[in-house]
Amino acid sequence: MTQKVPTSIGSWVTQQKKKKVVQRRSAKPPPLTMPRHYYGFTADNGLFVQALRGFDPPTLSSGGARWSVIDAPRRVSFVQWQGRDPFQLDVPILLDGWINYDSIESECRKLTQMQLCPEFDEPPKIIISGALPISGDLPSGDRRWVIQSIDWGTNVYWAKTDSGRPFRLRQDAVIHFLEYNPERRVHVLATNTLPNTYKVLKGRTVTLKQVAKEVWGSSRRWKDIKKVNPSIRDPNHIKGPKTLRIP
Repeated sequence: MTQKVPTSIGSWVTQQKKKKVVQRRSAKPPPLTMPRHYYGFTADNGLFVQALRGFDPPTLSSGGARWSVIDAPRRVSFVQWQGRDPFQLDVPILLDGWINYDSIESECRKLTQMQLCPEFDEPPKIIISGALPISGDLPSGDRRWVIQSIDWGTNVYWAKTDSGRPFRLRQDAVIHFLEYNPERRVHVLATNTLPNTYKVLKGRTVTLKQVAKEVWGSSRRWKDIKKVNPSIRDPNHIKGPKTLRIP
């Protein structure tokens, strides 16, 4: 059996490179014991990244209803709803190009571009498709997110091009998202026919300075309360139960 001999040194080098590529592609990949389900990240600046679901499930680290505890003298304190905080979502992902021996450097750069932005510009808003612990649908449309930070993991598999340049075939990460809620103007309706009131509970004694501090955050306007409440004789001793008008 005769062996084909290269006609030149250059063709022999080319054949050796091809053999190395075949050997690399036929090598056994590192273990990957996880279901192959995907997330899709679509940014409003045109970027899109598809990634495998990570080893851990996505979790909501914070957000939801915000409650305050209001003290009630000699009684059980009660809770008051103050609104809702935006959700914070942690999504583990895996970028894997081993099957086709593809570099994932482009996907890593896209994720970084989704997080960062040029100076004085807002980062892009992102729609996440995939299994999440919270619904992505809102009455106003799809729920949108912004990237707070990205924790790049250590599950990395490197390879080299024919010219010796390294690139990643696999990279894990955890993306920390924050629910995006645009700024809104609050319209306050003031009326003279229905003045505000402040109720001094039974068993409590307050001063007008304390009332002004609670209402406006400063005790300097206590005289304004005195003007609209002429029945008050001593501004330093107001005993409940009593209802005060607030101008």
